[in-house]
Amino acid sequence: MWGRLEDDMMKIEAAQNALSSYLDNLDASNQVALRAYGHNREKDCQDSELLVPFNNVSDVKDQIRNRALAIKPTGRTPIGISLMKALEDIGDQEAEIILISDGLETCDIDPCALMKSWRDKDINIKVHVVGLGLTEKEKNTLMCIADVSGGQFKDAQSSGQLAESLKEISIKNESNRLGIKGFTEDGEKIWVHCIVEAAGQTRQEGRSDGRFSVPLGKVNITVGVKTKNDEVYKPVQKTIEITQSGETDVEVVVS
Repeated sequence: MWGRLEDDMMKIEAAQNALSSYLDNLDASNQVALRAYGHNREKDCQDSELLVPFNNVSDVKDQIRNRALAIKPTGRTPIGISLMKALEDIGDQEAEIILISDGLETCDIDPCALMKSWRDKDINIKVHVVGLGLTEKEKNTLMCIADVSGGQFKDAQSSGQLAESLKEISIKNESNRLGIKGFTEDGEKIWVHCIVEAAGQTRQEGRSDGRFSVPLGKVNITVGVKTKNDEVYKPVQKTIEITQSGETDVEVVVS
């Protein structure tokens, strides 16, 4: 998190600023909490701490900002254990997790496998992932966390993109949700890579069976299977008309 983004702002500073703006976009009665990892001890895969427990935004906004400003990344990236701890933080509440990371898991738990285990146990917690200055390989790996849990994946290469990504996630409950499922010509369901574009929105990418936040109106989608070279093989392009609020599902046949 000490690296710099395309606009030369340090990643940790961009994350702190974006979090502050994110809190301002939430309804004052929303419940929020703040958990950090890799900020206390080097080489400690258990270094995950609940800095601010769940409470109304209006009551803990300043506390979250102050605690976030004091974070000094020093250690590893224990994403898996942090997600497990976050689930404990949530308890019986209805909640979603926003994970901001500038890199991959550096400890022993595979976060994607963890999300699959949650799904198998009917743990319906969406994990939205905001990647900060990631490489293409890192994007593809972290994207799995969001895809399997039904969350959104955002790619931010600048402080402005980071702030916009969090803003889009903060209003997701007021948005329409598009689900895309891929099938072969023989009717077999397969994982496909999806690109979703709509007027006034940042381009979204993710694997099928995730959900994309979209406006009413025309939405352009590109769907296909990714090759080892990270290219989409024979992409299928469609324009979808979103005519009503809520959930919309689209099935796409690919070669």
